[in-house]
Amino acid sequence: MRLAPSPAVLIFLLFLTALPTAQGADRGAERVRSALQARFPDAQIDMPHPSSIPGYYEVTVGSQVLYASHNGRYLIVGDLIDLQQDANLSELKRMALRRDILDSIDPSQMVVMGPAGAGRHLTVFTNVDCQFCRNMHKELKTLAAGGGVQVRYVLLPEGRADSGTYAKTLSVLCAPNRLLALDKAMAGGQLPRRQCAVPVSLFLNTARKLNVRGLPTTVLDNGMMLSGFASAPQLERILQVSPAVDE
Repeated sequence: MRLAPSPAVLIFLLFLTALPTAQGADRGAERVRSALQARFPDAQIDMPHPSSIPGYYEVTVGSQVLYASHNGRYLIVGDLIDLQQDANLSELKRMALRRDILDSIDPSQMVVMGPAGAGRHLTVFTNVDCQFCRNMHKELKTLAAGGGVQVRYVLLPEGRADSGTYAKTLSVLCAPNRLLALDKAMAGGQLPRRQCAVPVSLFLNTARKLNVRGLPTTVLDNGMMLSGFASAPQLERILQVSPAVDE
């Protein structure tokens, strides 16, 4: 009589069957990463993962999402759309990456405007000498005054460390009341020069990872990114149609 294998034996056999597949996937991901790293030596390429396209890996560089063939020869730059789900899978991934990247900055290092208990928040990359940024600051003050949205500013200085904009940025970030100092700087007022330890390199690195190309740039709490000036009513409408992500 032929005996059926025990449950323990079945589990062991299943493990042996799955092991080569997992190892093969790991080798494929490493092969793709090595090929791309050789082609783009200055890029920080995360370990690829199998994508929704058979034979292709999903590759992330900062907040960018790319797709590479299993042999590392072909690279697709563009959005992957799921027509059945009516979803932009690439943008959903980018939004998640942006949220993770912004987690590297503690809100206490930013200039914060609005209540801590606000239901939504925006992270705004700005500059004290940018006219569009100054115009948008007025709109953001109106938005934050409503109490439902908190604005978190990441100040990006331009030029060298001895430039005027850099000095103004430090004067705001080192002020006893950062928001009051930012208001004055955005209005073109003069600030007393201050020096302190502020993570400017972290701000610049974060902007680079998020692929911030111009100022102002706004990132919603769900990871959606907006480039350029936006009015308070526009931001309110966008927040209404772009819900927050449950943590």
